[in-house]
Amino acid sequence: MKKSEAVLLVRSDRFGAVEVEASKVIQIPSGLVGYQKPQTFVLFDYVPPFHWLQSIDDPALAFVVVDGTELVRQFDMPAPYGDQDINLKEGDEYAVILIVTLKEPVIESTVNLLAPIFINLKNRRGVQVVYDDDISKIQYRLFKTN
Repeated sequence: MKKSEAVLLVRSDRFGAVEVEASKVIQIPSGLVGYQKPQTFVLFDYVPPFHWLQSIDDPALAFVVVDGTELVRQFDMPAPYGDQDINLKEGDEYAVILIVTLKEPVIESTVNLLAPIFINLKNRRGVQVVYDDDISKIQYRLFKTN
C-alpha cells in the first residue's frame, strides 16, 4: 500500500476490521439482484481462484466470487457498453466477476453465468447484468470433472 493513498476501515462479520486502499472500492449504483439499493464493495483475495466481494455498507453481506472474464467471452456475453451506471465505452478495460455457490466437495461448486458483474476499471463502478438465456447457466460447474 502506498503511504500517500487513502485508507478505509472496512468492517466485516467474516474478517473483522480490515484496512483497505480507497482505490480498491467498487461502487455498484443499481445494487445486486436481491439487494437493489446502491452498494459499495471491496474485493478481498482468498484462496485462488476465489475472492470475497465484501459489502462496505453491510458487514454481514459478502459473496464468494471468481474472475469470470474468460467464461463471459466463451459464452459470448456482451459487455454493457453505454450503461449509465458504469459509463463503459468500447475499448475501455473492464473486469467480470461471477458469484460462486460453494459446494462440498469444492470441485462441485458452481457459478452463475446469467448474472455477471461487470466493473469499469477506469472509474471502479460496476453493474450486474442479467441475461435471459439458458437456465442451466445459473449453476454452471466451475471445475471440469472427467
